[in-house]
Amino acid sequence: MPLLPPIYINTVVAIGMENEKKEKSWIGTGFCFGKAVDTNVELSKRQYFIWIITNKHVLEGKKDVIIKVNSSDSISSKDYPIKLINENGQQIWTGHRDKEIDVAVLFINPKVLVNEKMTHNFFQSDIHILQKKKLKELMVSEGDRIFALGFPMGLVDIKRHYVICRGGCIARIKSCLDNRSKDFLIDAFVFPGNSGGPVILCPASISLEGTNVIKNSYLIGIKIIYTIYRYSYKPANRCSKNSFSREYWFFFS
Repeated sequence: MPLLPPIYINTVVAIGMENEKKEKSWIGTGFCFGKAVDTNVELSKRQYFIWIITNKHVLEGKKDVIIKVNSSDSISSKDYPIKLINENGQQIWTGHRDKEIDVAVLFINPKVLVNEKMTHNFFQSDIHILQKKKLKELMVSEGDRIFALGFPMGLVDIKRHYVICRGGCIARIKSCLDNRSKDFLIDAFVFPGNSGGPVILCPASISLEGTNVIKNSYLIGIKIIYTIYRYSYKPANRCSKNSFSREYWFFFS
């Protein structure tokens, strides 16, 4: 049984740049997110405002980027150029008003993707995410499994992008649930290019007595930064180094 719904995978897009020689490099990850206009309307008839969500640092200092989107009826993809600065020199994308929160949103017109038969799945704000209140109710805690989606090291296929999924767990979350910090920590292997990717809480078929079973996968955050730890020692006059990375994720609160 799949633990990660295919629709979640199809929300993720690769973000890149193109130089004067038309050479492309992939610098980050984004995902499509839809905010429900009216949750009182029947689910099948609801409308959504759709954005691409990523990190501020992926977009800052750039005049434009390219977004790779897969075709929905073939094995191809298309790279869409997106301007980040308008003709008046004004920034088109929006960054979180809190300078400490590295989250940016870029509005897109889904009709363009629909007309060109491109994949246009998105996380629905009223169905696919868990906010702080719900995370507390479900007793989400340290040790719970997560998936980190993205494109580390610019690993994007020329013809079609295939998202890379890395497993991990929540390393620290109580400080955020107690409103003592603005982010939470996961333990997972990440690399440059993962920036802006979504983190998904895995479902669990079993739970400890007195706790809740999480029956579905949910979007719970976005990767904002990773830290690297290194240690060294000198056995027999040799130096050995190891490293691991940890990620910080911002809540949809």
